[in-house]
Amino acid sequence: MLPISAAPSVTIVPPPMPEDAFADDSLRDALTNLPSRMLFHDRIEHALHRRARYVHPVAVMVIDLAGAITAVSDGMGAETAEELTIQVAKRLQRRVRSADTLARLGNDQLGGLLDDLDSAADAVLVAERLVDALREPFVLESDIPLSMQAHVGIAINGGGPESAIELLRRASSALETGRRRGRSVEIEMHPGKPSLAVAEHRAVL
Repeated sequence: MLPISAAPSVTIVPPPMPEDAFADDSLRDALTNLPSRMLFHDRIEHALHRRARYVHPVAVMVIDLAGAITAVSDGMGAETAEELTIQVAKRLQRRVRSADTLARLGNDQLGGLLDDLDSAADAVLVAERLVDALREPFVLESDIPLSMQAHVGIAINGGGPESAIELLRRASSALETGRRRGRSVEIEMHPGKPSLAVAEHRAVL
């Protein structure tokens, strides 16, 4: 992929945050070893700096598990909920590229960073793949199969100045819009532009 040569300016891309920068493991989730919110923000910012030099969209996803982990914790105990969380992380990691970032943002929420995409449609395909993966039953130690009804909000950076916080805010906004309309995947292309529905909600059996 060729760099843009329209302007003779030089963009300095800061190196990503070293993962041993904090001794308290604050950059990694202790349960899943996924990047924490702090490391996720850093990787988004680094991708946006790279986006300033190369023509490729950056997509940020917010993946909401609709309270499934919390419900399992309340009904089946914390250990079973932790087992499910680990299974979710491993399954979703197998559905994304090694260059992509999957992060744990909260008990029932994950984040995704898709960099160096050919088009926004690639982000949609990944999101639909993740939603489908979560519909496949998880088998816990209790031998009770459990499927998840996930929703994904996607924000695409179109090249303008934007921060990690702004991209995450737009992805969360797309998520809420899709959830209100009963859609599993919703994408917002650019700031100020209406979000685009991508996939209709399908009930979990």
